Amino acid sequence: MIVDFSRFVVPERHDLCVVGAGPIGIALALAAAGQGMKVVLLESGGETPEPAAIELGRGAIRRPHAHTQLTEANCRALGGTSHWWGGRCVPFDPIDFADRPWLDGPGWPIGYDDVAPFYEEAAAFAGCGPADFSIEGPWRDLRGLAFDTLERWAVNPNLGAVHRETLSRSEDVTVVLGATVTDLMLADDRRSVAGVVAAGDGKRLELPAPRVALACGGVQTPRLLLAVQAREPALFGGPEGPLGRFYMGHVFGKIADLVLADRRRGRDLDFFKDRGAYVRRRFTLPDEVQSDQGLLQTTFTAGNARVSDPSHRSGPLSLIWLMLASPLGKRLLPDALLQIYIGTGARPYGAHIGNVVRNIFPTILSALQIFRERYLSKPGKPAVFLASAGGRYTVHYHSEQSPDPENRLRLSDEVDAVGMARLDIDFGYARADAERIVRAHGAFDAALQANGVGRLEYQADEAGRIASVLEQARDGMHQIGATRMAADPGLGVVDRDCRVHGLSNLFIAATSVFPTSSQANPTFLGVALAHRLAAHLAASRA
Repeated sequence: MIVDFSRFVVPERHDLCVVGAGPIGIALALAAAGQGMKVVLLESGGETPEPAAIELGRGAIRRPHAHTQLTEANCRALGGTSHWWGGRCVPFDPIDFADRPWLDGPGWPIGYDDVAPFYEEAAAFAGCGPADFSIEGPWRDLRGLAFDTLERWAVNPNLGAVHRETLSRSEDVTVVLGATVTDLMLADDRRSVAGVVAAGDGKRLELPAPRVALACGGVQTPRLLLAVQAREPALFGGPEGPLGRFYMGHVFGKIADLVLADRRRGRDLDFFKDRGAYVRRRFTLPDEVQSDQGLLQTTFTAGNARVSDPSHRSGPLSLIWLMLASPLGKRLLPDALLQIYIGTGARPYGAHIGNVVRNIFPTILSALQIFRERYLSKPGKPAVFLASAGGRYTVHYHSEQSPDPENRLRLSDEVDAVGMARLDIDFGYARADAERIVRAHGAFDAALQANGVGRLEYQADEAGRIASVLEQARDGMHQIGATRMAADPGLGVVDRDCRVHGLSNLFIAATSVFPTSSQANPTFLGVALAHRLAAHLAASRA
């Protein structure tokens, strides 16, 4: 059932308290209920995003050019940031869990075989079709390159809406809205938690719990633990331990165009439907190429030219830019994504209007097709893809970020409306990562040409490519690593079962437990780990 915090009464018995009703928290609550547990799911926001709730998560960003504001990246509501999520579902690969000595820091204490069995449950929860992420591509038996891996897209990315009816009817899950957890109650021996403290709308409540799982997201979960550590300095490895460190996201952008050898193959780069959901193929570099050249996990997709640059001379792309740059833009995209598409510099309205006028009839036809595919079809197409008559497409890269202990979350001196210290975020990108991304493009280009697929044409000369990667590098939406998983308590906050080191009944269900970020958006693996955690809790309860 779903109740407001003002009407919530502590139940006589429950087996698990989950803090945070984003995708991972909801997945954990439903999976635990499916294992026979009674669950209380506490959510700081309401059923839909509200400014007052989102403001609670605001923090200070030391390098705003590199990190999105938290009020744009975090959403406190039933369903969490899935209100703003595009729905891209991608698993981590076997190499992510393997020993990669060319990356600094310890890797995962679990293997691919520990998480892969939960991919099917994660796919069912996300509604992206089956957990089948490989399909034979049009270019087969490629040397030094692959084009057979898929990204899947959720039919309805708003997972709060998808699962609301199930939650409201559940007799085993009690969702409490408007309940902001501000503290953890520790047992007298400081080896377990006794429950949580929640506040909201003038009410404060201590909720005893036999087990607690924090699913507050990749930065708000570390924030809560940092607040506990402020009064209990020995916890979580101490003030200079791993808590809050190794915070990372992804590196993405565009520095090159793909020119196909056969321009008719452009349709193979587009989205297509597979068993009820949209999917898209990606170019990837084989494990041996990554190992031989010490590369980061990087994927490449082909798409439209940069929408904000009117030099593309495309009427349809300029029409998209004009819509996004208008007041309508805030209704179409969340602010963090909106800024990526419209750009942060001067707004060349005249040049974009000129492109539309010069191509008025193709623009109208394309606009009708885009509207039909995105808004009239079910499911809607995830993004616009326009065929290029010349076989030229912009290459979009999506790369992991190396773990860096100096990318760090700390508490600031400012407090929010419920008295919690806000975050101070120090986050940036290393030149070495940009160099590896440029090298990955070189390996990609060499393989394209060797296999007769096409070639890359760079948007900057060799000397300017690293600078271009760093100029575009910006994240904050993919929040990874600040409560990392490690076998050694000195190197991580949770163990292989997502249990917090030193506390027998506190668990973390958030993307902050990832020791590495891979090439993949983190939500899908986060949901898979939630199902794995539910299975562990059920087994340890027996």
